[in-house]
Amino acid sequence: MVNELTGNRSPHVDVEWILPWFDKHWKDQSCPICGNHSWQIEDSPYRLDPVRFQKNGMYIISHSTRLVIPVMCETCGYIVMFDAAKTGVLWFESENETDNE
Repeated sequence: MVNELTGNRSPHVDVEWILPWFDKHWKDQSCPICGNHSWQIEDSPYRLDPVRFQKNGMYIISHSTRLVIPVMCETCGYIVMFDAAKTGVLWFESENETDNE
């Protein structure tokens, strides 16, 4: 199946590259809920599709889809998300490469 955002390629997060990005941009890396400093970084971005609800109970999925990188606190499970395009740490694997694993 062809993905609208990436064609035939599956996006992956290069975790080794994102760590320096976090050090530069994420100044207070403590969890706002429990104060922990250990985070789990997902290696595949999640797709966010904004939904607009109408008065009649129906909903419409917006076309402004974003890829985000979820990062979860290892103690309490709090999740923070970073816009994948802003971080610049995505790489794309073709479907053929994925099939060979």
